Amino acid sequence: MCRSGIVDYDRMKAWIDEAQQLLDMQQLLDMEDRREAGDGHIGQALSAALPDPTDGIAPPIPIRELIEEGQTPELESGIQSGLLMGPTGVVSGWVGELVAESQQAHQQAQRNATTIGARWPRTARLLREVAESHRQ
Repeated sequence: MCRSGIVDYDRMKAWIDEAQQLLDMQQLLDMEDRREAGDGHIGQALSAALPDPTDGIAPPIPIRELIEEGQTPELESGIQSGLLMGPTGVVSGWVGELVAESQQAHQQAQRNATTIGARWPRTARLLREVAESHRQ
């Protein structure tokens, strides 16, 4: 999906399509809905991509393009959840430090949403939701 930290859109899209096809086939076999949960996990994996090298904003441009295509709500939710939790998914530290970090993350997500909003409005909405979650 990526080479040297840069996400390749075509490889990423092929990986997602293949994963979704496998989830759909498994659903046919066991009659359980695997697609929604699978899309959420795919989104979380995508959220770990490095910021785009051209503007320093996460998610990188290929993932923004994917979001703008209007994939599934579960995939977007997974990306949002991953961006909110960060790369480790672990929250630790002193309360004062956590509050300061959360305020900084809120401000950064708001700035990023404003910066990319004209070209990637769905992604900007997602970043504003991440910012709002950091504020609460």
